[in-house]
Amino acid sequence: MNVSDVSNRLNTNKYSQKRISFQKIKSIPVSQILTISFFCFVFLLFIIMRDLLDINIPSSIYSIIALLGFILLNKGIGVSFLVFMLPYKNGIGYNEILLVYALVYIVKYRETIKISSPWIIVMILFAIEMQSLFQSSGSIMEILRFFIYFFIPCLVLQDEFDNNEIKRIIVACCLGIASASLIALLITVKYTNWDIVFSGAIRIGLTNQFISGLSTTFNPNEMGVFLCLAMSLVFTLLNRSQVNRFSGLVLLILLFFLGLLSQSRGFLISLLLMLSYFILFTSKSIRSFLNRLFILVISSAFTWVIYERLLFNTVNAFVLRFSATDVTNGRVGILLGYYNLWLSDLRAFFIGYSQQTYQMFGLRAGIANVAHNAIMELLISWGIIGTILTIMWVIILVKKQLLFRGKIAFAKIDKVIFLPLFTLVVLVQNGQFISNYSYVILMMVAILSIREINIKSERKSSKSSIYHPKKYREIPYESAN
Repeated sequence: MNVSDVSNRLNTNKYSQKRISFQKIKSIPVSQILTISFFCFVFLLFIIMRDLLDINIPSSIYSIIALLGFILLNKGIGVSFLVFMLPYKNGIGYNEILLVYALVYIVKYRETIKISSPWIIVMILFAIEMQSLFQSSGSIMEILRFFIYFFIPCLVLQDEFDNNEIKRIIVACCLGIASASLIALLITVKYTNWDIVFSGAIRIGLTNQFISGLSTTFNPNEMGVFLCLAMSLVFTLLNRSQVNRFSGLVLLILLFFLGLLSQSRGFLISLLLMLSYFILFTSKSIRSFLNRLFILVISSAFTWVIYERLLFNTVNAFVLRFSATDVTNGRVGILLGYYNLWLSDLRAFFIGYSQQTYQMFGLRAGIANVAHNAIMELLISWGIIGTILTIMWVIILVKKQLLFRGKIAFAKIDKVIFLPLFTLVVLVQNGQFISNYSYVILMMVAILSIREINIKSERKSSKSSIYHPKKYREIPYESAN
């Protein structure tokens, strides 16, 4: 072969590569061009116009934006957009948006839908909840709303997503939580001032006390749940080196700052447990554990000094909430009341009173509040049968994500992947779970984050992994099928 032949072959290869590259560009669907950034920008623009500029925006606008996004975007980006909007749920008609997502999904991806055990469990829980229709306060629309919130995780968690798609979903969830909380803070400042906010006289989140119409609003304790879960998701991304370290730390500081202003005790307690879990399972030896613990203590002390200097009154208000006579704010009495009520009725013991109507039975027994504990809430709503089924539902979905990871021994799996799920389980023990349906979607994100492969540790530790050393990002999760 002479020099001219070699030159001609190289030129032919270059031309072929250019032609293939041009064909790839031509074949890029609209869903790849209209990225999630565009839809999130448009969505946030309308939120800012409504909440901060006092421009009347009908809630149907958000449903239309969501519909266009779900139709034009691909499956993974569609989920990212869905979870980005979740923290704004109280002001955008999120129930309708979830229904729109489910309908669009069924139409676009009906061939991929598989009826499996999680679906069957949800149908049994749906049947148990139907007992609420025999009470005056029962509503078929509320039951359908419940079904949609449990229906979506069954759809999403059976899908195949690559690492980049899962990372995008996690990042979208964190940015949605941070932006919604920040807007809630700005609304509060708009109607009061910074001095009042930093004085600890008001807990940010309840913007509906300033705005009579729809707005970005939270219960402060609910806000603490969202923020703490977002921090756990950021920690997992940092542990995987999936985000820039500086950007991740800035986001963590912002989330912590907003969590402190919410004055949620559950936020702080869960944060401490989350950090303990993170340090325990990222330490490879006693020495590294002690080093991380030392860094945590020093950084916590430094952070506390900074906040005490800048936000003394806020910190003091936070401390006063912990120094109250009843730190649990009556939750222990509520828990014992519902526990006795659950044991006193054979029907309640087995199938509960339903999520919709259990509080009515609680009021008759002299309990004037909802069950501020996830396990007790499940027991009094769906009984021992429904509680076991719900736990099985979560375990099956978690196991499904582990199967997507490939044939990797559980002992070799980086336990940090369970940090978001651990955090959410801790958080809901101090609040609600099925009574606040948005926590079910948060749980979906926490479970989905389990699936993302920690490339550094696990791909090297298991030769039986389904991922090729050089092409792991291109190979689908075939082992789950």
